[in-house]
Amino acid sequence: MTKRQPKVLVNIPVPLTSIIKQPISIPPNTIILDARDILIRHKIGRLPVVRGKK
Repeated sequence: MTKRQPKVLVNIPVPLTSIIKQPISIPPNTIILDARDILIRHKIGRLPVVRGKK
């Protein structure tokens, strides 16, 4: 028997907006319950805390 090779999709254009998403972050003074709601709403597991541009 020969092994079946997986089909490889080549040269199929994919819009960048379907891959790259707008980052979601919070300021340091955000209440923890608000941060939790953001995590649940956007179905993400991490939320960067941003102060200014850092």
